[in-house]
Amino acid sequence: MEVPVMIRPVARTDASGLIHFHQSLSERTVYFRYMGAMSLAARIARVSAEVVRAVEEPERGVWLVAQDPKTGAIVGYGELPRLPAPPDTAEIAITVSDAYQGRRIGTSLVAALLKAARERFIRHVTANILGENTPIRRLLKRFGFDLKRVEGGSEFAATLDLYSRDA
Repeated sequence: MEVPVMIRPVARTDASGLIHFHQSLSERTVYFRYMGAMSLAARIARVSAEVVRAVEEPERGVWLVAQDPKTGAIVGYGELPRLPAPPDTAEIAITVSDAYQGRRIGTSLVAALLKAARERFIRHVTANILGENTPIRRLLKRFGFDLKRVEGGSEFAATLDLYSRDA
């Protein structure tokens, strides 16, 4: 069942909402997103730094939230920080609250992040994915990402050229 959400840029005022969002995540969701365990304190410190970066240095990437318009709760978070090299490359990552997974919020976040990437002349979008994270692998494939298993590991490297004919 699709749930209508509002996708918008992260704002300084989202700090407490993002803390509540991270408190709501299961260990499995955290493991899939960060490719390993990460404490709540570490996640909050990381996202707090990302909020500051998003507001003060918007040229460094795109950070979005998915907000439930009925409750005002943040139910998803997407990021697309530019990588140091090459300059037209960014890494995509999304997280959706467990209670909202399977409702096309991840699809909405990826679509919004890729639209923002095109607007910022980002050509290449990458992602590193755990092999067992089948939902995100399927989602990125639907958007045209090429997935290749990392040699000797259980991870996949996903790449998308936004200016190719197929993207």
